[in-house]
Amino acid sequence: MRRPLILLSTVVLAVALLAANVTWWVDAEVLDNDAFVESAVVVLNQPTSRDAIATIVVDRLVEEVRVLVVVDEVLVSVFSRLLGTPQLQDLLVLVSQELHQRMVTGETGPIIVDLEPYHDVLLAPVDAVSPELAARVPDAWFRSVEVLEEGVVPDLSGTADKARTVGVAAVAIAVALIVLIVAVAQRWWVRLGAVGTSFFVAGGLSALAVPAGAGTVVAVNPDTPRAVLVANLYAELAASMTARSLNLLLVGAVLVVVSLVALTINMVSSRASS
Repeated sequence: MRRPLILLSTVVLAVALLAANVTWWVDAEVLDNDAFVESAVVVLNQPTSRDAIATIVVDRLVEEVRVLVVVDEVLVSVFSRLLGTPQLQDLLVLVSQELHQRMVTGETGPIIVDLEPYHDVLLAPVDAVSPELAARVPDAWFRSVEVLEEGVVPDLSGTADKARTVGVAAVAIAVALIVLIVAVAQRWWVRLGAVGTSFFVAGGLSALAVPAGAGTVVAVNPDTPRAVLVANLYAELAASMTARSLNLLLVGAVLVVVSLVALTINMVSSRASS
């Protein structure tokens, strides 16, 4: 009876640790406003992300002033460099805050930003290329520029309500199962081996979920500037998930190795004494 109970507890413990690892990561890195905005700003400052945002802004501008299509590539390059300057860092923070607000509240409308404060900065490269073209850009365009269209932002409102509860429950279950394994197993290396296996499996599955998630992100987002932003943001957020998972895996590996060493020593001692 002991062996089946230990095996069952080991499996359920692995599931509980996996759930705890994922939900606490979601709560700490995705749902937390400060942590998310910090990660998002880092992502938006990456060259590929700046190029993607610049492409979106220029595309919107070209839709308004069709003649600018003749210099759109030049404008993308210039705008991308501008996004990396201190003058536009507040804009990146604003976009990050708007994105997080929509994610946690379930608001799936487009993200529209007011670029009026950056009117002169953004219009300068157009004016440098052609003052005539710059004169054609209406001032009203800067007041409402759509950065992300409606339906793009993922709805995490349901997750936001449940993540912490699930995380606390998973931790409580994990602690209870560890206590049960310690109480039921008669040999200490069996205890270490069972708990270590659960940590190892949970960490391994969590680590494998990261590239699987990246593949899903790429699959559901076509090859567009928006897809670049989503992939970059996922990679930044998932880095901490990978680190957490590898820590679990390492703890499990150490416990399993210690357990196997102890078992080997016990077997050798038993043979020697017999």
